[in-house]
Amino acid sequence: MWRLKIAQGGSPWLKTTNNHVGRQVWEFDPNMGTAEEIAAVQKVRELFREHRFEMKHSADLLMRLQFAKDNPLEINLPNIKLEDHDDVTEEVVLTSVRRAISCYSTLQAHDGHWPGDFGGPMFLMPGLIIVLSVTGALNTVLSPEHQREIRRYLYNHQNKDGGWGLHIEGHSTMFGSALTYVSLRLLGEGPDDGDGAMQTARTWILDHGGATAITSWGKFWLSVLGVFEWYGNNPLPPEMWLLPYFLPVHPGRMWCHCRMVYLPMSYIYGKRFVGPITPTVLSLRKELYACPYQQIDWNRARNECAKEDLYYPHPLIQDIIWASLHKVVEPVLMHSPGSMLREKALHIVMQHIHYEDESTRYICIGPVNKGAFYYEQGSSSRYRTLYRCHTGAVSVQYGMGSFRCIECQDPSRISTSTKPVWCGARCTVRFGPVLNMLSCWIEDPNSEAFKLHLPRVYDYLWIAEDGMKMQGYNGSQLWDTAFTVQAIISTDLSEEYGPTLKRAHDYIKDSQVLEDCPGDLSFWHRHISKGGWTFCTADHGWPVSDCTAEGLMASVLLSKISPEIVGEPLCAGRIYDAVNVILSLMNRDGGFAAYELTRSYAWLEVSTCKCIFPCLQFLHGIFIFTYF
Repeated sequence: MWRLKIAQGGSPWLKTTNNHVGRQVWEFDPNMGTAEEIAAVQKVRELFREHRFEMKHSADLLMRLQFAKDNPLEINLPNIKLEDHDDVTEEVVLTSVRRAISCYSTLQAHDGHWPGDFGGPMFLMPGLIIVLSVTGALNTVLSPEHQREIRRYLYNHQNKDGGWGLHIEGHSTMFGSALTYVSLRLLGEGPDDGDGAMQTARTWILDHGGATAITSWGKFWLSVLGVFEWYGNNPLPPEMWLLPYFLPVHPGRMWCHCRMVYLPMSYIYGKRFVGPITPTVLSLRKELYACPYQQIDWNRARNECAKEDLYYPHPLIQDIIWASLHKVVEPVLMHSPGSMLREKALHIVMQHIHYEDESTRYICIGPVNKGAFYYEQGSSSRYRTLYRCHTGAVSVQYGMGSFRCIECQDPSRISTSTKPVWCGARCTVRFGPVLNMLSCWIEDPNSEAFKLHLPRVYDYLWIAEDGMKMQGYNGSQLWDTAFTVQAIISTDLSEEYGPTLKRAHDYIKDSQVLEDCPGDLSFWHRHISKGGWTFCTADHGWPVSDCTAEGLMASVLLSKISPEIVGEPLCAGRIYDAVNVILSLMNRDGGFAAYELTRSYAWLEVSTCKCIFPCLQFLHGIFIFTYF
């Protein structure tokens, strides 16, 4: 039976700054659980499977079943049922609030945070499966129980048409479908397994042009595995890191999520790494394409993209840049004397990879370099507002005018009179530790760095009734805890729920980043960290402006309550450090950057390989509302 472990290490290869506070890892114990408990787990799994097309999201029922046993609800408050003619009295409201807080308090971990599912993207797990497969670590890192639950998750989120989407609610795409199909094959599924699910998936892929029409990130992963040729990829030259920093195109000026994905991708591309050509790989070369593998026009495949995946078509200038790099620059760098420059670039890139690994205790900024797109409300006229399209999909308003649906792409179908569904909402999808881990293995399969990466894989895995998924972060611990504290305090029931607030207070204090990253921050392209809060844990090491603001607000509110109830307040010095981090992230236009000040220009987005994600190089400012 699966059990969630909180704030535990358990491996000599794990590093930490705060005794693993906030770490949440699922472990399987075959000897745990009564027959009734095992039956309850099986029941919720079957219910999800039965209703998977009606409700895509899990309800974290495995965690809730565990916490119901570990933290039983002790306060017995009456149910409140009001008829239309009943008055909503203060007593009724307070009783309902008490019931809600009491119930939610039972889901709090002993270190003070609230664990939970942070899944959704479908393209994260395939990268992990491919990397573990090509490094020979698949069956070492992922037990048979892990692999069974991953297969359960992938099958549960297959669409009715046989494909898989970019995320669990998305329409089928070549990116999601081909990578998920490959993942299932690497996990031991045969071409006709899954009660026909594999066959319908393969049919969807072939009916939509085959895997040559996969997006750029998909081409990259398939090339690593050996079922796509590197010649069919647009270049990711590591030599970009050798350019002078004053040039606008230097990778150090990219938004950090783009930079931290480009960093290891450029190393792997520069090495042209390909994993072992196994019988499964040879079979996949036949299964994924509509014509024989040897007859594929890989040069043409570079810019192929299925219409289901093509949210942001390449501008002509981008195609010219790629073609020039591909046909002129790359041949020079692949042969002497140009290869000497490539080796120098690869050496510099690995230095930056090791720095990122060590600065984040091998968690990295996100799961792919173990990356991300944001829709942010801007601090200038270039903001985005999200609306609902008539299809039910999300549409985007750019500035004060044009609308375009990111699902159907039809401006005429957008209703400008509908209310926004988000304003400055954040949707994240990330890559991180997986790519860094592979880079370390390519550099030295027996390296200490690779061994330090392996136990951090579990930080990104989460299990629920729908199966095991890979999360977009190693959790949302600080973010959820800070908002929960603010909500409880707003009810004026702080004394009643003092123990809950005290544990949360401890977590917030233990999760503040207390030191800047080592060395010359400008050389490593990093912003100050001391005093900030990350989205999740202190070990993660990447503070965010809004997370810091919410952590600061919660700390200030807690400082106004008696220490006998919620514990000692955060000291003044650490409050000042938090304010300093927030103010240091104010851009010239008055908006606040997320991780680091804007270093580049919006026009550089034309050079980004962004078939599926917008704004990968340049992040517009966000607004932060807090008080000091």
